Formats: sequence, structure tokens, C-alpha cells
Amino acid sequence: MKKKHIYAAVAIVVAVILIVIVGDMGFGKKTAKAPTEPDMAVSTNTAASGTGSSTVSVVLSTSTPKSYAGASFSFTYPGPWSIFSARPLVITNFNGQYRDKGVIPAGGAQITVVTTTSGGPVADIITTELMHATNITASGVVVDGTTCKKEVFRADYTPGATSQDTSIYCLRGSELWKIYLSYPANDAASAAHISDFNGVLDSMKFK
Repeated sequence: MKKKHIYAAVAIVVAVILIVIVGDMGFGKKTAKAPTEPDMAVSTNTAASGTGSSTVSVVLSTSTPKSYAGASFSFTYPGPWSIFSARPLVITNFNGQYRDKGVIPAGGAQITVVTTTSGGPVADIITTELMHATNITASGVVVDGTTCKKEVFRADYTPGATSQDTSIYCLRGSELWKIYLSYPANDAASAAHISDFNGVLDSMKFK
């Protein structure tokens, strides 16, 4: 009887060890991240777009000009630009190679598109977001038939790093689209950045 108890105890220990090993193998696996830029000419990736925490399929095209098509909006963008982040959607013309502390390098620019549900007047949202901005110039712009508010300003995100920014606010019903352009202040390539940004705005379609 004692031997049987010993055998049973050994069998239980072995089973527990096997379970632990299998479990470690499963938890140790890393989830593969989708590439920031698809390898094929047209690729479908899972990315978040719009409000809420659900995910949707988007189509990214690497043809020239490239294109992005999500659940809430779509647009085209120049060949030198690439997708850096899916949520929020960020495209850069420097392959996402930021300097220390996330500073945009000289000659670089980024465009960010955020969609959210408006929680109050757009004017209040603008006031809050531009609280520490300087040299603010307000105007209007039409994006896909929607009259939007445009704010051009400068901001100091880190000591010694001043950016030139443009923020577009487009309200459609209860949905607010915020489209941002940012690049180093006094950048020699500023005209090109603005031209690329205007091209994105001209091609943008809300859904």
C-alpha cells in the first residue's frame, strides 16, 4: 500500500510539473505586432478607428500616393510618409525616427487624426488644448464639405524644442474629428509640410 501511495504521489508531482511547463510556454509567447507599413502593395491590418474600444479592419495602400481607409474616415498621403501608429492614427515623413523624448527631427513632420465623441462645445475643447500655445491664429477650413475650425500655433513640448502646429476640428453631429500637423518651428521644409497636410485634408472623406 505504501508503494502505491508513493507511486500516486510521484504521478501527481509529474503531472503538476508538466502543467506548469506547458503553461509557461503558452504565456511566454509574444503577440506579433502588425507592421507599421504593410509589406504588400495592398494589405489589411487590424487597427482602431473611431470611438470606443472595438477594432476594425483598415486598408493601407503603399502605392503613390498611399491611402488609408478606416471605419470613420479615409484619405491619401504622399509616398515619403508612412503609418507610425494605428491608434491614434499617426503618419510621419521620417519613418517614425523621433529624437529623444519624442521630439520630431529637423525636416520631419507628423500628422495625427483622432476621432472622438464631442463632450462639449468645440470652442471649449480648443481653449483647453491650446492653453499653453503661443502665436495662435484662428480661421476656418472646409474638409469633405464640413466647415471646420483651424488653429495655427506654436508650442514648447520639451525645453528647447518648439513646434509649429496646425489643429483642425471638424464636428459632425456628436462626432468630432481632430486633425493635427506638427513640425519643428522655423523648419526649412515647412512649406512642403503644409503642402502635404493640405493634400491630406483635400483627400479626406468622412463616413
